[in-house]
Amino acid sequence: MDKMKEIVEKLNLWAYKYYTLDEPIVSDAEYDKLYDELLKLEKETGVILPNSPTQRVGGEVLEKFEKHTHLRELYSLQKAQSFEELEDFHNRCLKLLNEYNSINNTKKILEYYVEYKFDGLTINLTYDKGILVSASTRGNGVYGEEVFEQVKTIKSIPLEIDYKGLVEIQGEAIMPLSALVKYNETAEVPLKNARNAAAGAIRNLDPKKTASRNLDAFIYNVGFK
Repeated sequence: MDKMKEIVEKLNLWAYKYYTLDEPIVSDAEYDKLYDELLKLEKETGVILPNSPTQRVGGEVLEKFEKHTHLRELYSLQKAQSFEELEDFHNRCLKLLNEYNSINNTKKILEYYVEYKFDGLTINLTYDKGILVSASTRGNGVYGEEVFEQVKTIKSIPLEIDYKGLVEIQGEAIMPLSALVKYNETAEVPLKNARNAAAGAIRNLDPKKTASRNLDAFIYNVGFK
């Protein structure tokens, strides 16, 4: 068991360096050799650790998606389709800030931080005692669909983190444009765009099909801790 834990930790570190930081520290051949050793140990012992990288490849086809209850409600950003809607949002922010300044006798000013938005599918990750135990879609914000097996195929998502409490983390499951182009080169039915490709991959009952699209993830929020 100790040997298996050591191999899993090493493989997960190598994967983190490669997929998340884009800083590979070993060759593909070296990774594959240790990965095969882990597979052999799992087969011999019948033991598979919850953070084992062998669980990323995708298991059996699921019959249906199970309902998942979020620990804390997930909110969705509203869209502004016109200048008038954007101006209305700005005025609401000003009103709230003026009320705050009046109550607290402060002179804070309104500032905006603008960033690009990844267009994919919102995912909610639950870690308990450092281990990824659940992954779901946003759904209606209170209830989502359990997509744990699908999300485990995303190699940039860690199966284990340092935080040992219970925590929910939100992010966006995305299909990089480079992955979309590569997939379409051999696909019988080409995918139309990266957003639908990511959403369709996560909401596919066959985790192996999810894995075939080589998704990535961008984590942006801690929702419950």
